[in-house]
Amino acid sequence: MDDFGPAAPLEQAKREYLTVVRSDVIDAAGHWFGNLFQRLRALEQSLDLAESPLAGALRSTTDDLDRLAQLLLDYIGESGTQLDCIRAADVMHNFVQLLAQEFQVRVGPEEPDQSQQELLVDVRALTKVRSYFPALVVECGTSAGAAVMVQLAGQSGVNSLSIEVRTEVVCRRLTAAGELYCAVIDKLVSSFGGEFEFVDGEGKAATWVFRFPVRRGRGGANR
Repeated sequence: MDDFGPAAPLEQAKREYLTVVRSDVIDAAGHWFGNLFQRLRALEQSLDLAESPLAGALRSTTDDLDRLAQLLLDYIGESGTQLDCIRAADVMHNFVQLLAQEFQVRVGPEEPDQSQQELLVDVRALTKVRSYFPALVVECGTSAGAAVMVQLAGQSGVNSLSIEVRTEVVCRRLTAAGELYCAVIDKLVSSFGGEFEFVDGEGKAATWVFRFPVRRGRGGANR
């Protein structure tokens, strides 16, 4: 008699169940992590008061845990989408302004009619994307002060515009943190109908492409 035959459907059911992240599990994990995080912050403050050399290392680790928790929440969380019309030039300017805080940004040429088109984006999701993206660039080995190229691009017959970001240094292998940043950014951009693509830059310059849907009709019609 084969003892493993009857158990197969049950094992399959278990595997399927484990792939579903339930809201009550997320809440419980969030509370547990929150308690652990508060204890770590309290320990960090105690070490600071004692002028311990360990305080800095613990602060750095706790900050990383804080970022990890926020990334995971954005990845597994459900968020409603509210589309807004924003000029491509304004979205481009926001990307350039943020990246310029850490890198030397060079802006590529663009067509005037492209920059005046209106993009359909979820402002809240796009704000998170912009906040995470510089960290992703760093995780690929781009050091602070390095040169990056940002360019607005379009393609004939396609109802979208792209913002392309390219490094001018050799990219290293993407870290685990970088892979998580990619996954979260991809989900956020996809949530309002956009696309995010990372062109593997291992051994060469890296390229990231954000494709945003363009509003049809007045102010956003393709030419």
